[in-house]
Amino acid sequence: MKYANVSLIAAATLGFLFTAVVFHVYALIPGPEPSISPSPSPTAPSLPPFYFFLQLTPPSATVEQGQTANYMILVTYSHPLYSGTMVNIQVMGLDPSMQYQLSTSENLAISTSAATPAGSYPVTVIGSANGVAQQASGTLIVTAKPPPFDYSVTMAPSNQTVGLGKTATYVLTVSLVSGSAEQVTLNSAGLPPDIQNSLSPLSGIPTYQSTLTVDTSTSTSTGIYTITVIATGGGLTKTATATINVQKQSNEPQATPTTSPQKTEKQQEELKTSTTVESQSTAVIEEFMRLNQLDSLKANKYALAEILAMLVIFEAALQATKSKKLEEMLYARLKADSARDLGWLKELQIIILIIIIVFLLLILALSM
Repeated sequence: MKYANVSLIAAATLGFLFTAVVFHVYALIPGPEPSISPSPSPTAPSLPPFYFFLQLTPPSATVEQGQTANYMILVTYSHPLYSGTMVNIQVMGLDPSMQYQLSTSENLAISTSAATPAGSYPVTVIGSANGVAQQASGTLIVTAKPPPFDYSVTMAPSNQTVGLGKTATYVLTVSLVSGSAEQVTLNSAGLPPDIQNSLSPLSGIPTYQSTLTVDTSTSTSTGIYTITVIATGGGLTKTATATINVQKQSNEPQATPTTSPQKTEKQQEELKTSTTVESQSTAVIEEFMRLNQLDSLKANKYALAEILAMLVIFEAALQATKSKKLEEMLYARLKADSARDLGWLKELQIIILIIIIVFLLLILALSM
């Protein structure tokens, strides 16, 4: 049994050695070399044709006259490899009073001026590069510049009179004249130290009112003082003035004006009639005395007619007033001239009497 195992081990060893020798001999025999096929070389990727797009943002902008509108020009290329390609930009559609400026960051600034007319303007941006041209559109709206801020200040009343120890108040009105309202502050000046004053409120947005209170004391010097209120706001300064007259108080009661009693309607009518009659009477007497100066009453055919007309007025006046005043005036005038020509006066009286009788007869005949 022992020798059988040894035989198996020897056989196995001999088999292994034989296999190794055969493999070594086979490896030493030269054979054909293996062929190596080359790998294909990589090809460059194909690019799309060059192209780009323009966009103007914001599409619309609104500015006042003299202000600047800012836009951004966005450029998009057909392939990222084309990024950075220079695109020439032109801006069309602007008013001659406008100017535009392009920056390297593709910002577009359009400046207007005070002379730019208000209105809506189309903004056209044209870009060109490598034979390709594109454009983008927008709108620029220019509004009229509002007038600058302005205001006015008034104080009422313009003058007051107060006694010692009394108070006066004034109302100041700050009114908006134009532009956007801004705060206006008030201050007072012009009063002596013994006259206290205060403003309420001290400031506000026009239009508003403020009350100025002026307090005098018993030791305040009497006189007329000018109060000046100074208003400041929006870079402007305005003033308003008023006066205060400080007087001593009088303990004497003021006299009450008396009024004359009203005349009755009858008295007023009589006064009016009397005035009219006196005027007519004076005219009659003056005319009568003019005729009295004629050289020959009988020779003047127009004198009788004038005397008749004057007598009619004279008679109406006597009947209306029932007064002897006119008779007295006529008698006085006649008496003054009687010494000069008494005979002629008597003759004239006879003529007047005859005329009156004839006139009365005519009136009676017409009334029947």
